[in-house]
Order: sequence, then C-alpha cells, then structure tokens
Amino acid sequence: MLAELNENDFINSFLSSESRKNQFSILALQELYKYYTKIEKETGEDSILDLIAICCDWCEYHSTEELEKNYCKKINEIEEETLVLKVTDWQGKIAGYVVQNY
Repeated sequence: MLAELNENDFINSFLSSESRKNQFSILALQELYKYYTKIEKETGEDSILDLIAICCDWCEYHSTEELEKNYCKKINEIEEETLVLKVTDWQGKIAGYVVQNY
C-alpha cells in the first residue's frame, strides 16, 4: 500500500535492501514513487510494495544513447511500445530514464 508510504519510506525500502540497494538511482526511485502513487489515485486500488517485482518490471538508463543502444531504436519508437519515465535532476534536466520492461 504505497499510499501509506511517503517518498522517503519508498526510497529507503530499496536502499536498506542488500540485494536491491543499487538497482535504481534515487532520482529514478523518485519517479517510480510518483508513477505508482499516481496509478493508485487514478484507479483507487492499493499497490503493494514489492521490491523484486519493481526491479523485474523496470530498468534504468542513464542517457538517451544508452537506452537507444539497448533497444536498437530511437526513443520515440520505444515510447510507442512501452512506458518510459523521464528521470530529471533538481534543475529539471533529463538525467536518464526508467523503462517498463516488455
């Protein structure tokens, strides 16, 4: 039930896990938290915090080049096929992407 967790609790759940603490950057975890809380609000259904499922469902890429190289496609083509969350830094600049695996 993510609605019961604040963003810090969500992030700390990953950081305190020996096996998952390096899975995502803090910026990526912030975007994932926003995504899951938005889905909860839109659907009215609670999400369960499952670190393994989140780690299996999403991958982080630190640049457009890294993302496009991995998929052998341009970013706009990837966005047509799956969900791509833009990870932004404190200045609002794109610092990477979190992509839902498909």
